[in-house]
Parts: sequence; structure tokens; C-alpha cells
Amino acid sequence: MGLYDINHWVMVNIFNNEPNIAWLFLPAGVRLILIMVFEEKSLIGLFLGSLTTGLIFNGLNQSLGLITLISMIATLAPYLAYRIVKHFNARLSDDLGQLNLDTIASLALGVALMSTLSHHLVFRLNEGIFGEQKLSSVMTFFAGDLIGTLLILVLVFTAFKLWHRHTQAV
Repeated sequence: MGLYDINHWVMVNIFNNEPNIAWLFLPAGVRLILIMVFEEKSLIGLFLGSLTTGLIFNGLNQSLGLITLISMIATLAPYLAYRIVKHFNARLSDDLGQLNLDTIASLALGVALMSTLSHHLVFRLNEGIFGEQKLSSVMTFFAGDLIGTLLILVLVFTAFKLWHRHTQAV
């Protein structure tokens, strides 16, 4: 049994959450890193990747229109969060090595809020498909995006710092 299966079983059977909601969602952080590096150029690739994933995992259970809408949200939510944080934080540069913990926290919180609110708005409007939205599902979704984004950003930040230290020592 894989980690995905274990997480799915725990979320659905113990916490009574909706399927496909996780306490740790690393793709949220990966999306943000790609947006920070490539900005608008990353949007088409992120959308196509999200759409493909949605079709593979949910294609038989959801309409193409709904999968497309959720894929658009998954692409645009981190982009909008990044643009908002960048607007209010003039020190945020394209150099990932210049990230600090305040900026990492702001970006992760922005992505988690934007993603959770926009996804659950769609889920709420489609209750017939997703069932009753429980507060625990919303909080788990938020926590998964927040923890996943924080983890990826801290790993990338640390890697850049170590690489920079290594190149200066050589």
C-alpha cells in the first residue's frame, strides 16, 4: 500500500474528509517555485499538467468542464498569490537564494489561502458532486497546501544557500 493510499484511507475513514485532500501537498510548493522562476511562461505548462493529472485521477468521476475549472484554479491561485506578495514586498526578487523566512511564510500563507478559498468555492457550488463540505476538509486542504509550500520553499532556499556557500569556497 503506497503513501497516497494510506493518506486517502486516513483522510476518508478516520477524519471523514473528502477524497483527494492531504495534510501534505507538495505540488503546491512546486507550482509556486515554477511560477517564481518562469512567471507567466509557466502557466500553460502548469495548467496542462494539472489538467492531465485531473483527467487521470478523476476523469471518470467528474465532467471535463469541472476538471478544467479546477485545473485553472490550481494554476492561477499560486500565480495570483505570488503577484500579490510580490506587489507588497519590494524585496522579493527572482533570485530564489534571496528568500528570507518572512517572505517564505508570506508566500506559503498566500498560496494556501488563495488555493483553499478558490477550490472550496468551486466545491461548494458543486455540492452534488463533492458532497457537503466539512470544515475539517477545508482545514486539511489549507494545511496540506501550507505545509507542502513551506517544505518546498525551505528546501529550495536551503539548497541555494548551500550551493552559494560551496561556490564561494571554491
